[in-house]
Amino acid sequence: METTRKTWFGVITQCVLLTIVSAISRQNPQVKRNFTTFHAEQADWSFNHMVVDARSGSIYLGAINRIYKLSEDLKVLVSHQTGPDEDNPKCYPPRIVQPCNEPLAVTNNVNKMLLIDYKENRLIACGSLYQGICKLLRLSDLFKLAEPFHKKEHYLSGVNESGSVVGVIVPHNNLNDKLFIATSVDGKPEYFPTISSRKLSANSEDDGMFAYVFHDEFVASMIKIPSDTFTIIPDFDIYYIYGFSSGNYVYFLTLQPEMTFPPGSATKEQVYTSKLVRLCKEERAFNSYVEVPIGCEKNGVEYRLLQAAYLSKAGSILAKSLGIKPGDDVLFTIFSKGQKRGMKSLDETALCVFVLKEINNRIKERLQSCYKGEGTLDLAWLKVKDIHCSNALITIADDFCGLDMNAPLGVSEMVRGIPIFTEDNDRMTSVIAYVYKNHSLAFVGTKSGKLKKIRVDGPITGASQYEIIQVVESGPILRDMAFTKNEEQLFVMSENQLTRVPVESCGQYTSCSECLGSGDPHCGWCVLHNMCTRKERCERSHEPRRFASEMKQCVRLTVHPNNISVSQYNVLLVLEAYNVPELSAGVNCTFEDLSEMDGLVVGNQIRCVSPAEKEVPRIITENGDHHVVQLQLKSKETGMTFASTNFVFFNCSVHNSCLSCVESPYQCHWCKYRHVCTHDPETCSFQEGRVKMPEECPQLLQTEKILIPVEVVKPITLKAKNLPQPQSGQKGYECILNIQGNEQRVPALRFNSSSVQCQNTSYSYEGMEIDSLPVELTVVWNGDFSIDNPALSKVHLYKCGAKRPSCGLCLKANPDFECGWCSGEGKCTLKQHCLPLENPWLEISGTHAKCTNPRITQIIPVTGPREGGTRVTIRGENLGLEFSEIQNDVKVAEVKCTPIADEYIPAEQIVCEMGDAKPSQHAGFVDVCVGECRPQFMARSSLLYYFVTLSLSKLEPSQGPVSGGTQVTITGTNLSAGSSVKVMFGQQQCIFDRRTASEIFCNTTASTEGLEKVKVTVQIDKAKIPQELQFEYVEDPKILKIEPEWSIVSGNTPISVWGTNLDIIRNPRIRAKLGGKEHINNCTVLNSTEMMCQAPALAVSYNHLTDVTERPEEFGFILDNVQALLVLNRTNFTYYPDPVFESFSPTGILELKPGTPIILKGKNLIPPVAGGNMKLKYSVFIGDKPCTVTVSDVQLLCESPNLTGRHKVLARVGGMEFSPGMVYITPDSPLSLPAIVSIAAAGGLLIIFIVAVLIAYKRKSRESDLTLKRLQMQMDNLESRVALECKEAFAELQTDIHELTSDLDGAGIPFLDYRTYTMRVLFPGIEDHPVLRDLEVPGYRQERVEKGLKLFAQMINNKVFLLSFIRTLESQRSFSMRDRGNVASLIMTVLQSKLEYATDVLKQLLSDLIDKNLESKNHPKLLLRR
Repeated sequence: METTRKTWFGVITQCVLLTIVSAISRQNPQVKRNFTTFHAEQADWSFNHMVVDARSGSIYLGAINRIYKLSEDLKVLVSHQTGPDEDNPKCYPPRIVQPCNEPLAVTNNVNKMLLIDYKENRLIACGSLYQGICKLLRLSDLFKLAEPFHKKEHYLSGVNESGSVVGVIVPHNNLNDKLFIATSVDGKPEYFPTISSRKLSANSEDDGMFAYVFHDEFVASMIKIPSDTFTIIPDFDIYYIYGFSSGNYVYFLTLQPEMTFPPGSATKEQVYTSKLVRLCKEERAFNSYVEVPIGCEKNGVEYRLLQAAYLSKAGSILAKSLGIKPGDDVLFTIFSKGQKRGMKSLDETALCVFVLKEINNRIKERLQSCYKGEGTLDLAWLKVKDIHCSNALITIADDFCGLDMNAPLGVSEMVRGIPIFTEDNDRMTSVIAYVYKNHSLAFVGTKSGKLKKIRVDGPITGASQYEIIQVVESGPILRDMAFTKNEEQLFVMSENQLTRVPVESCGQYTSCSECLGSGDPHCGWCVLHNMCTRKERCERSHEPRRFASEMKQCVRLTVHPNNISVSQYNVLLVLEAYNVPELSAGVNCTFEDLSEMDGLVVGNQIRCVSPAEKEVPRIITENGDHHVVQLQLKSKETGMTFASTNFVFFNCSVHNSCLSCVESPYQCHWCKYRHVCTHDPETCSFQEGRVKMPEECPQLLQTEKILIPVEVVKPITLKAKNLPQPQSGQKGYECILNIQGNEQRVPALRFNSSSVQCQNTSYSYEGMEIDSLPVELTVVWNGDFSIDNPALSKVHLYKCGAKRPSCGLCLKANPDFECGWCSGEGKCTLKQHCLPLENPWLEISGTHAKCTNPRITQIIPVTGPREGGTRVTIRGENLGLEFSEIQNDVKVAEVKCTPIADEYIPAEQIVCEMGDAKPSQHAGFVDVCVGECRPQFMARSSLLYYFVTLSLSKLEPSQGPVSGGTQVTITGTNLSAGSSVKVMFGQQQCIFDRRTASEIFCNTTASTEGLEKVKVTVQIDKAKIPQELQFEYVEDPKILKIEPEWSIVSGNTPISVWGTNLDIIRNPRIRAKLGGKEHINNCTVLNSTEMMCQAPALAVSYNHLTDVTERPEEFGFILDNVQALLVLNRTNFTYYPDPVFESFSPTGILELKPGTPIILKGKNLIPPVAGGNMKLKYSVFIGDKPCTVTVSDVQLLCESPNLTGRHKVLARVGGMEFSPGMVYITPDSPLSLPAIVSIAAAGGLLIIFIVAVLIAYKRKSRESDLTLKRLQMQMDNLESRVALECKEAFAELQTDIHELTSDLDGAGIPFLDYRTYTMRVLFPGIEDHPVLRDLEVPGYRQERVEKGLKLFAQMINNKVFLLSFIRTLESQRSFSMRDRGNVASLIMTVLQSKLEYATDVLKQLLSDLIDKNLESKNHPKLLLRR
């Protein structure tokens, strides 16, 4: 029955898990590749560890509360429950050993170690419950063989994290195996050794299981962290990352804190150092303990924080570059940048390689020097005081295991690994490696769930990352990765999924170049099968040229000719193929889906025929003049295409101009008299009509700009060459002009082959806003035979009066336009249009071409200093056509103003520089004379120009950072005067920003003299303002602390910033940059040491929004021009996903009663911040009123205000807002009058009914009393009769007994033996009960069954179990009275030697039965009647 129950449990579990897996796979349609995946049963039952059985290929997966055995295709074979259970980490020993006074809580069991003991076919699974006890499970079905917990050696560690324990099994042939265990102690060194070696008994129930290999009162095979260490480093612990055995030693890779002096500092600071620990396998007292620091460096960057490691063998290529033998041990490691972050490492990581032999040589050198008495033991955490090495004359061999002197020992000099690959953005988290055909291949997991495939060739050539796969959609890949038994698949694990990934994906490459260019050593090109695969999977790959492993071995194919016309059919094509295998089976030639025919193989040539007429593709104008198809060779042996090349079908007839025809890359000819393009020149009408060269094409030549005034009849003469003479029946020439979308055709005359003229015609266009309009010109003959216009010559139509309202602008027009100013009509026209002819007409080339009546419309500025230097801009009309006309005749407020030639715009603008003004001069007009100062050539402004006095009053702020960038405000009067401003801070110029009449704004530059006070001077034009101001350069602000160091993607959460000199910054801002996009937010300075900022949003596109945390590429502050704070390297600022809310319902309306809380469901409501109590601040509004909010992980609870009706719900957090919908609060309305009347009527009827019932009850009671008295009288009579009968019967019995005893005087009273009597009482009617027989079980099961019965007997002796067992049976409906008797008899048989205990159980059962009957008021029932 038990076996059946286990089988059904396994089947049900498997079905449930498969359902979960399929459901989750359906929810992730964006997965690019479909990998076989196993997901966690529950979201919080995350995966911890994984091992693969190298013999069977089964996967053992350690998770929270579960151990799974999976098949290679990740199907659940069996599972074993490990938790949860009631526990408290402070209970030592745990509560299963002795009662604990600490409060107990249901606690998950985290799997901390998972090892396969191959020798005894069992799995060692250690958890976090009960101070870290371990279970021994049978590999085949995860049956629990033992769970030692009664000794302190059985408690490995109280740390509740999965990566805190590392174990290594050391097998022995004839003796028990050893288990080396290394663990973090979490501040409890008195309870747990940090490293130890334990016995691994063959008998799982052996009392010495997990006992120390050696232990007496002085030494033991373990090391504990001394309590003195915690006085120096209070949070000291050793974090074990990886463990392995090699040769005579066991190795552990660790990360541990230590105190060091930073460069240039006299005080120590805590850093983290990665170290390798080595122990002898056979050593008992740990005298061989040696640890050596490890790390690597690349381009000056130190990588010192170990993340993951894996021991592998060196392939021949890597071995050669490292100078070692193929197959030597190499250690692949992942390090992150720096030393100060501990377990919270940076994203910058490096993949480094260590040669294990070199590490052992370094340790050997240190041992030799120590035994010569050189240096100290150098193990600060174990030997708080420096202990000098002792001198001893011994030889240090390669397998030296230490003495009881000079041990344990530390190596001070770091062993540097070889960095072969670095990653700056996506932190590498795990690594595994193996050798494939001389290549060393590393597979690296990252924090974003990607798997990197890297070919490691050595320190010189480095490493080649040849493929990246997205394995996990969210979350990092954990350290445990493993290969399948045949090393063709890789198991990759994250917290919630286990995925099987092929080590190679050669099938994704569709061409030989892609395949061999991928860099994947697994991949080669199977030629005749036309696929990328492993060599062993390619048929007959050992034969020549059937498998390509180098790029130069790819098949090449050429064809001659490589193009033909679409009007050519069945053309013989000769193909030459290179690097092809023997083709005796034959080939087919295929033109994509057009046609397929047999090819004739002659040596390395294949002869094919082009498609027939009906198979040639149609080529139309929209698709160009050619069509490219793939000419493919298909093997008849495999039916696969193994080579292809481009073949072109071209169509000359799509060309409709001579130049495009003859410039085609194909054999096209132009027939100029037929105006067609053909591949066959024989089809042209005349020999002289065939054109092959562009120089022979009819075409227009480049001419000068063709200018045509509108409404003027004028011919257009064009130069050309090779113009054909129309033949008999052909039409002549025409010119076509496309004017504003309207086509205008004009007859044209061909003078000869090099000249053509469009006849006299006038042209026009709409609008006066266009002064010159370029118009496309086309020359055609014979109706639509166009002449090529390679120069794209155009006709320019123009209007003199367009955009030229004044005389000056008219005379400024292009002289080729021949425009002039018609004074009588006051407009710009051609001379012939200025009527009557006696009106004056001015032109630029005339002798008296000077416009009268100049006018000033604008002057800038209108104020300036008397000292001069102001540049005054004068705008107007007719302000001269040449600079010389106004050069000496400009005055501003009676002060000479010198015009500047470079800024003069004829007729429109004069810019002049003011001279000095006298103190008596205050204001005046601007006067300009054009050429001569006569009234018709003079202009005066309507506005006055004023001379003003400048003054300064103050400077704010008066100090700023030495790096500059401070925006300074200088206050004064008349500061907007003049045209230029120059502000000097000492010798440094302040960069001008803007100004008003009372303020000047400028930005300081960096001080060249450091911290100083400087004099501030202001100069406007040539006026130096006399007032003196001072500005002080002070030390740049510094940022010391940021809290919290996180926000959400949408930003706008408060951040407190502490630093120095923060109050000197007027406009502090905070910035974050991701993906090249920068977001900035503002800060508010509170005082010199504190400011409050709003976190900037992170530039994440909506297509990229995930639940993944992000770290910005750059994070810092914009504090004026302080460059050092733009990017903070000390911060680890993190962005968590935005909270996501769910809508109330599909309708978006939630109906509630007043006072009912509103629940907003969602996710990411509380960021998973490691350490810290900072939370997001939520604001929820019901309409305009806020409500009190209580936040949990998945919902917001809002105490609704006293409102009724329909209101919009709005949730705000950080920089985001979301409305889940509307809430409708229904009021508690009072009862209406009809309702009150109805209730009253119902109440009256109820009272009448109750009175009637009481009257009836009273009458019934009286009748019952009479009946009771009558029955009582009858009972009394019955009792008297029974008493009389009993008296008579007793007398008769006395007579019978006397007669019987007289008969038995000789023989005595007969009785049965105890066994017969007991069997008849307990098991009536059963002569041969199983309890009387020996155990009838086959021999191979007998020991197991006996063991099970013994365990069951022990459990029956437990009162709690026995009572629960009986109550469970009685609660079953199928448990009949006969079954009750049988079970009771069996239990009493077992307990007949413990009748006191049995009596106690029976008393408890009888008490329960009495209580039950009293509650249910039923008749008493028999309990276990026999």
